[in-house]
Amino acid sequence: MPHPPHPPRAARPPPHTTVRAGAAAKAGTAAASTPGQSPRAFRLDLAGLAQSQSAVSQFVLRLEKARVFDEVRLVQTGRKPFLKGEAVAFQLECSLTGKKEAKP
Repeated sequence: MPHPPHPPRAARPPPHTTVRAGAAAKAGTAAASTPGQSPRAFRLDLAGLAQSQSAVSQFVLRLEKARVFDEVRLVQTGRKPFLKGEAVAFQLECSLTGKKEAKP
């Protein structure tokens, strides 16, 4: 008896990466619908694994260089068992407030 075909996979991050996004819970960051109101702020919390501390640093620098976020902050790093060795676990906070002007 043949097996039914697998459903198509949705694009998603690798299994070792967790991505959560939501509005920042700060006072004064309401959605701007008229001039003079504060722009809406968002924060992307990103966690993952890398082969080395250097790889984490390079990843943070590439995110900053992309100029998508107003701020990229390294929250935490630490060694963690992974497969038959170790990896560097990391947590980042990427802020998008809309206050920064777009640069070419």
